[in-house]
Amino acid sequence: MDHTLAKIINTSQYVSFDIFDTAIIRNVLEPSDVFTLVQKQYEHCHSELLPNYPKLRQKAEKKSREKLWRREQGSEVTLDDIFECLVEDFGLNNQTSQILKKIEIETEREVCRRNEFIFSVYNYCRENQKQIIFISDMYLPLSVINKIINAAGYDQSDKLFLSCAIGKTKFVGDIYPYVVKQLGCNPEDILHIGDNYQSDVLNAKANGLLSYFYKKPRDRAINSYWFQKEKFHKLVNKKKSIDSSFYLATIINQYYCAPQDNQTTDEEDFWYNFGFKNVGILFLSFMNWLLDATTKDGIDKIFFLSRDGYIMHKVYYLLAGYRDNSPRADYMYASRRALNIPSIFELNDVAMDFLASGTSILTVSQFLERIDLDPNQYRQEIQSAGFVDSHQKVKTQEDYINLNKLYKLLASEILQLACSERINLLNYLKSIGLLDKKRIAIVDIGWNGTMQYSLSTLLKKIEKNIEIKGYYFGILKQAKKNRKQGMDMSSYIIDLGKPKYYKNLVKLCLPFLEFIHAAPHGSVHNYACIGQEVKPVLDEHDLSLQDRKKALLIQKGALEFISQYQKYIQNYPFIKPLKKMATQPLYRVLKNPTLYEAEKLGDIEHSESFGNINDKRYIAKPPTDIPLLLLRFDKLFSSFKSSYWRRGYIKRLLANIYSF
Repeated sequence: MDHTLAKIINTSQYVSFDIFDTAIIRNVLEPSDVFTLVQKQYEHCHSELLPNYPKLRQKAEKKSREKLWRREQGSEVTLDDIFECLVEDFGLNNQTSQILKKIEIETEREVCRRNEFIFSVYNYCRENQKQIIFISDMYLPLSVINKIINAAGYDQSDKLFLSCAIGKTKFVGDIYPYVVKQLGCNPEDILHIGDNYQSDVLNAKANGLLSYFYKKPRDRAINSYWFQKEKFHKLVNKKKSIDSSFYLATIINQYYCAPQDNQTTDEEDFWYNFGFKNVGILFLSFMNWLLDATTKDGIDKIFFLSRDGYIMHKVYYLLAGYRDNSPRADYMYASRRALNIPSIFELNDVAMDFLASGTSILTVSQFLERIDLDPNQYRQEIQSAGFVDSHQKVKTQEDYINLNKLYKLLASEILQLACSERINLLNYLKSIGLLDKKRIAIVDIGWNGTMQYSLSTLLKKIEKNIEIKGYYFGILKQAKKNRKQGMDMSSYIIDLGKPKYYKNLVKLCLPFLEFIHAAPHGSVHNYACIGQEVKPVLDEHDLSLQDRKKALLIQKGALEFISQYQKYIQNYPFIKPLKKMATQPLYRVLKNPTLYEAEKLGDIEHSESFGNINDKRYIAKPPTDIPLLLLRFDKLFSSFKSSYWRRGYIKRLLANIYSF
């Protein structure tokens, strides 16, 4: 609560609130966006409307005011006046006009919500036995305004003064003497709070009332340090679609209603806010795409693959409740290792590629341990394959040739392991109902379709005629070979690395895209019979406890954003966040981060893991010993090349150099 405001309230008998942009805020960026929604709603239910309807609606309002002034020097019109003008002066037929008017009233009621800061002021007034009134310049009918403010929780006010009902306005100033007379009090007994400096402050003061200027959230946001720093003002300036209007209004209404800047540098707040602002809209858009695609494709059941599918599964069920006939979905414990090993029936090229896969430099011992083979038992085979011992690192092309030789020498052991794990995997698939479906979907972040290939191979080998379609956040170019072999795959953001714009987003920092999808549990190693059930055996989590907490907070913020935004989807199912708009916030962070963002994100550790073997590196954390680095440029360059997020690395490195 603002202390200055509280002090003025304490000395006042009446507290008056402006309504729109003060007590009530809209879930759209501009009031005129309501007219765009009206048009889209009309066209969704009826037929095509004039493409420039929102502008005609604004022109009709302006013209009806001019006509009223010429006719009787009146200062406020009604909604009926505006729609009569649309018929008389803009050629709209009467029946369409009546439908549009009804839709506009419904839309206003749907997009309006209470301003939490002003609501706290309202409650303070009630607690201190102040008499509460509302004064508004508005053309909507009195009954509609009453419903809007009551629905928002302002249900204990003494009086509502509406310009279109009494023919007087704050804009002209003549409503204030009228209010004073109706209340039978002195002007100085009333404190008026509003967002229009002329109408709510100067005109109120000119008529003897006390006044408090409440800066509207949109204006507060535009002038905010954080809003500018995070480049949201650029999105406001180039806003073109109604979905971007919803998105920006959600951000502004969340963070910029209170007079004080409520964004802090607190660790937990940073990650939660990051998820709310940058990640929620991306999750929402991806899952909307998935719902559309799986419903259209006639999928029997969806299986979200662990671990990236953990948060996807949560978002899916948040949204699926508002859709008719959306496919049922389950979370399936799976990993490349857990599916690929049981799918090995012979040591062909595909199996060899998987066994030797990974971007980290591992020892021979680590390559064997990750498939549960003890290197100490195979010293002779290791040397026969051309290695000195199990501690030798596999780095060169010759090393990988020798690694393949080693796998061939151990073919019997590998195939025996695969057979053993296959039995448990099939029992697990049966327990989750996958084997009795005809057409299923698997959902994963990407990137090559390896798990889909392994699952398809396994089902074909056991002669299960189940169609599998994979739905992915993105598919890289390397997935082409799987598609050529008949894998049915669709992707949200990139398909075989195209288009270039979205490929660039993925390339900026693929590990961070995986991080925001992190699950609270470790990777699936394999499956085991525990009592009467087959359950996944989990490896230790490859993220530190601290990084897991960061991912959880990001997801918590994202889910809160989605819970707010889904109301729009519920009311307007024909409006969905466009992919380009949904990716812009995160794209901005990864391409042009603030130093603070670079430091926070760069300190996350990414692990290249397979089984229980993993190699951890920071996403973007340059060394801080600047003098040594400048002398050892080769070491600096090597550090830069090994970073996962080079834009963040450079941002931090330059800051280190400048501060040196």
